[in-house]
Amino acid sequence: MFYNSTGPTLFNEIVAEMAKKVDEIDPSCAVRLYKSFIIGFNDCPIHLYSPNHAKIDTIENVPMSRYRATRDELVVCRVWLDNSTGKCPTTEVKQNITPLDSNQRNKIHDDLFELAKEEYNKSPDKKHKDQSDRAVVELHKFSQWLA
Repeated sequence: MFYNSTGPTLFNEIVAEMAKKVDEIDPSCAVRLYKSFIIGFNDCPIHLYSPNHAKIDTIENVPMSRYRATRDELVVCRVWLDNSTGKCPTTEVKQNITPLDSNQRNKIHDDLFELAKEEYNKSPDKKHKDQSDRAVVELHKFSQWLA
């Protein structure tokens, strides 16, 4: 149940609730959300507005911002998050980072190696040992970082 029945305050409540439950939005959904905001808020100032929004069909084509939005702009774009702080340069909002405990990290590590082994065994072209070796090295680097 929400305290507000309409307007920006209701929208803020909905988004705050989503932020607690949604870890990731897939690319096709992000494009649909982008287009919906552009159409639905056509009378608002929009940060990095794209007049060709109808032609945007992939996440790569959604505008990207590295600059601070003004207070009255609706921010509907992709952003570069600062790797060390997780802070958005456009809105100054900090990303919600959920730390993994050691059991979760170990489970991800084991699952990734198992998945890599299964995918390799399914591959009809096992001749490219150098590519396979590189994949193992990269996966090992990732697992070290994860640990």
